[in-house]
Amino acid sequence: MVLKHPGNGIEIVKRIEKIDKSMTFVFGDNRDCSEDSRKFGEVPVGDVIGRMVLKV
Repeated sequence: MVLKHPGNGIEIVKRIEKIDKSMTFVFGDNRDCSEDSRKFGEVPVGDVIGRMVLKV
């Protein structure tokens, strides 16, 4: 998913692991080095911009 980084508002691409009515928990691809919800916490659903799709 594409969403706004909660700290600086830039658009980032992350994988959503958990979603409820108001918050999401997101992970990056490199779990050892990624800045994701383990670092900045859950992200409000309203900050999710859209879905990223790649076709090759």
